[in-house]
Amino acid sequence: MIARRQQTKRQDALTIVAVLMVAVAAGGLLASGTVGASDDTVPAEDAEGVIFLAEESVDHAHACGHGDEDPRTPLEAGDAVGEGPTLEETHDIWNVTYVGDEGYVSVDTDAHAYDGPFTFYVADGSAEPVDATVLESGEVEECDSLDNYLEVETPEDGTLEFELTADEADEDGSDEESDGGDETDDTDDTNETDESENKSGDSDDETHNLDIDAFELLDRETNDALADVHDDHWHGEVPDLQAGDSISLEAAVTDDGDELDLGDDYHLEAAFAAGATESVLSLESHGDHVTLSGDEAGETEVVFLVSDGEEAVYETPSLEVAVDAADDDESDGDDETDGDDEQSDELGTLEVVDRDTDAVVATWQDGEWDGEIPDLYGGEPLVLEATAEDDSGEEIELGDDHELGVSHAAGAEELLGFDERGDHVYVLAAGDGETEVVFELREDETVIDETASVAVESERPPGIKFLVETEIDNSHACFHGDYDSRTALDGGDEPGSGPVLEDDHVIWNVTAEGESGYVTFDTEPHWWDGPFVFYTADGTADPVDAEVVERGEVDECATLDSYVQVETPEDGLIDFELREDTEVPDDIAGEQTTVAHEFAGIVDDDPLPVSADGLTDGDGTALEGDVTVQVVREDTVLAETTGVTVEDGSIDGATVDTTAIDPAVEPGPATIAIDGVDTDHEATIDLVHEVRSLEDGFSLQGIPQPAALHTENVSALERWDTEAESYVSLGASYDDGEVIDAAGDLHRGLYVDADADARLGYDFQTDDAPAPGDVHLEDGWHLASANFALGEDEGTRTLGDDLVNIDPERDGITVFDAQQRTQLGAGSLISGYDAYWLYVDNPDRADRGTIGPNYEPTDRAAALNGAD
Repeated sequence: MIARRQQTKRQDALTIVAVLMVAVAAGGLLASGTVGASDDTVPAEDAEGVIFLAEESVDHAHACGHGDEDPRTPLEAGDAVGEGPTLEETHDIWNVTYVGDEGYVSVDTDAHAYDGPFTFYVADGSAEPVDATVLESGEVEECDSLDNYLEVETPEDGTLEFELTADEADEDGSDEESDGGDETDDTDDTNETDESENKSGDSDDETHNLDIDAFELLDRETNDALADVHDDHWHGEVPDLQAGDSISLEAAVTDDGDELDLGDDYHLEAAFAAGATESVLSLESHGDHVTLSGDEAGETEVVFLVSDGEEAVYETPSLEVAVDAADDDESDGDDETDGDDEQSDELGTLEVVDRDTDAVVATWQDGEWDGEIPDLYGGEPLVLEATAEDDSGEEIELGDDHELGVSHAAGAEELLGFDERGDHVYVLAAGDGETEVVFELREDETVIDETASVAVESERPPGIKFLVETEIDNSHACFHGDYDSRTALDGGDEPGSGPVLEDDHVIWNVTAEGESGYVTFDTEPHWWDGPFVFYTADGTADPVDAEVVERGEVDECATLDSYVQVETPEDGLIDFELREDTEVPDDIAGEQTTVAHEFAGIVDDDPLPVSADGLTDGDGTALEGDVTVQVVREDTVLAETTGVTVEDGSIDGATVDTTAIDPAVEPGPATIAIDGVDTDHEATIDLVHEVRSLEDGFSLQGIPQPAALHTENVSALERWDTEAESYVSLGASYDDGEVIDAAGDLHRGLYVDADADARLGYDFQTDDAPAPGDVHLEDGWHLASANFALGEDEGTRTLGDDLVNIDPERDGITVFDAQQRTQLGAGSLISGYDAYWLYVDNPDRADRGTIGPNYEPTDRAAALNGAD
């Protein structure tokens, strides 16, 4: 049985949680029928039981990344071999529950392109193959979420059966308390140290009845937290000591939620775990702290105890402590270097090893390369490690003081991504073609020497990379992009005809026969209601009929390009159109870009139609392919649309969603550009906050708060003159960009004469001091405007709140809607841009109060998008 800690089966029936993640890569272990399945997930810190992870190879760093990052999905195990669920999915961490002494699950390897053997990582328990051969096993160092691994041969029938057994429940007194604390003397024999025989409190003394719920070790000198107890294991570590050095530790301990003072009634002590080597360390207890002193090189295990001065009442799990050999001055002045034997920082030899095959693939020596770096294809990273010697032949140890680095050579095309881990590097295909890299010797992230350049071939498989996540977390998504294999998927030829996806945390490689492919994501099986986030590379993914909440780029990630956050529709199904990037020449020229409007809204507007013509390549040939259209201000991209089709050198029918711009961006001019295209004339657009589209003819509009107006295809702006009982022109000042903020203007509604495709743009004030006012209403008819902050109350309020100081239900005040068809009362709802009619007939009060609140674009955008 492979386990870091002693495993003991409980004899009474209990429910134990096991977490299973099958990450067996390319091609995917897919369930037949629907593509994947997903249940409710829980965060890793809330899951308890056996961690079980399947991988293709022994790669601790990769496995630990999954263990640290991914949430757990519930699944019920069987009670006998062959009775449990058969797992075929990739990249899901299952939260497996079972009743009894153990649980059983199966892994079907036949659904996977890889023949095996497979590697299985475990923590907090054991996973034993029932009838398969274990080829290798060991511990996982420097990983909080995984303890051990075992490599297992694939049986002929392709099905691996596993028996899962969790560690015995925590030994901190919690189980004993639930049994009344009266049987622990006879049953608790899992700890062999004398001090802890009565730790759970079967004495009558009050001091024994502790319920320790947190135990954290701190460095007494720096007060840094080093490690804390989590169930039956530790998170964190004590730093390695050198022989002759020591470290002083104290503990932060809570007893049933209350801090426990150590030093008086209770003491902190340290002892060697049962069977641990005692010559490595000296242990000294001082009541409120302990001292660990390194005696000789080696490793041992220590337990920490809380005692009442007579006996231990609590004991931690064992914690590994390592002691390194002392730094001896090996030069005594009588050697050839006169005491100077410092290692050189100049590389003499570097042997590059492919970790997958454990073979030396290339050697750099005497300024030249012998061998070659393996080609990269698709999403599988190339893992390279190295052995290095300085120019005098002394070995340079990589991983601590010196690190291995790799980067593109000067002037080389950046086709690769790199993830450096000290003594090894991950190299990833981020583009197609040949490039040059250099390997570097680094110290404290500074390059101190490097090799000559060496060629590397890179090829990414055709298709759009498509990843579903529940939240915008670029580093987590990039982890999947960097390390997970791509699962092939054929897209449909129209919305609703493609495969239905239910999995998140899976990298799909979607291909299609035509220009576009379609897939559907089903949100219903998920505990998360949305919005969901969709990451892409090598193409675009646009929802067919669902609302886009946010778009963005994935910076500093070689394997993912962009993301789109999408609101969940009522039926729970999101259809996507996926279009693969088309290679476009670098030396593109264009005559002009054009836009359909003079202004566009940052917070509220319809997508902005854009077009372009005269796009040619370096030979003057009309361009065919896909490009990215951008809204740009001073070299900053504010919004963009990727995958815009160019046919015969022209763009027609494309749009840019200007509401994807950060709402905090100031209104003002911007240009319409095409990424990578040298355009003779780029169209200019004025950005405003909000735009109102108007129907042909007359309409009534309001100015809810101080703003400058912009008009497009508007023939006239008029107001109602109460005394003359007719409409009169407001003049040019209302559409020349001047701020409208006077009390009378904020009270007054607008009568707008609009042509076809007319629009009103509002550039609201955001940083002026509010200026309340009032307007006296003479007897007669008044055309009034709603007057309140649009970002409040989801953009509506009652008429009674809007008519400040005037009661619409008092004698002398009558209010009608804009069409004068319906009489309104104090409780009638008024929207932000509404105008309505008031008839005033000698009321007891006829002074309407007005407000001039500042516009809050972020709050307004949230209200429009239905955010809390």
